[in-house]
Amino acid sequence: MNRHVKILAWIHLAPSGILLGIGIILLIGSALDRSEYPTALPYIAGFFFWFGVVLLVPSFIGGFGLLRNKRWARVLLIVVSVEFLFSFPVGTVLGGYGLWALLNR
Repeated sequence: MNRHVKILAWIHLAPSGILLGIGIILLIGSALDRSEYPTALPYIAGFFFWFGVVLLVPSFIGGFGLLRNKRWARVLLIVVSVEFLFSFPVGTVLGGYGLWALLNR
């Protein structure tokens, strides 16, 4: 496996796993919140949930599959890298690096 592909797999695996954990904690916290005053927590938890469904879950699964040398993981991370291009500035760099590492042979 190419060194850049392995680095890219860990870049996708570690942060997405951490952010998914934070999203799950926020979702549970908003479900258990019994205060009578409205807070922003349900909205933040909902944002993390949809952010996780669209970007983080495919990123985590693709990073794990790429470490296991699965061919489908390359295709999945190419799609995720294109999605990351629209997240300026860090996502743009990550998406560009991902496309460069995965499309080079």
